[in-house]
Amino acid sequence: MKTTTTLSISILVVAIVAFIGAQWYVQNNLAEAQDTVVAQIEAQQAALVELAELTDQNGADDVVRSIIRDCSASDRSRFDLLLGSLNDTLSQTELVELRGLFDKCGDFFAARKAVMVSRFSAQVENYTATVGLLGELSAQADVTVFQVPEWQALAGAEEEKSRLFNDLVRLQAEIIDALLAGGTAGSSELQVLLNEVAQTQDSLSVLGITIDEQRQTLSDS
Repeated sequence: MKTTTTLSISILVVAIVAFIGAQWYVQNNLAEAQDTVVAQIEAQQAALVELAELTDQNGADDVVRSIIRDCSASDRSRFDLLLGSLNDTLSQTELVELRGLFDKCGDFFAARKAVMVSRFSAQVENYTATVGLLGELSAQADVTVFQVPEWQALAGAEEEKSRLFNDLVRLQAEIIDALLAGGTAGSSELQVLLNEVAQTQDSLSVLGITIDEQRQTLSDS
């Protein structure tokens, strides 16, 4: 009887030790997983700060520069010259030349901006998912410090800015086409287009200030 009791106690002690060991192993692994996720979040956050600045400045990284290429230097120079003279009286020949150059050069900056914004938005989505993972690993983790809503708002603002850039490109093409069709600066059609250009530029100015403020706040945090 004594042997049986001693054996039972030994089994119970072994079970308790095994349980404690298992709990320690789980907690230790969980802590390591949390540390790994936090490190990933911090790395993603640093990359977002850098990408946000580049996107805000309408720049491009090596990846985007390899995808979106500008027209030749000579075409760009001629296009900018003719486009800058659009308010003056361009000859029909110059308007035809400008329209051809527009097809080559007109949407370069807007297209590059769109790709950069797409990359930035994708990075914000990845960042959001990683922060969400940390919240799942630890209910005690304060994920608000990683400012996910603020990053999402910045991505949304950049997407709107990209859309407005594309609107300007579209309006430029419509103005050139209207002039080619015989329209004049004083015509009602041109006035409508010019007013829309002015409104779009105003929206871009206001949005630019908002983006600068949002980005600066996130960079300083």
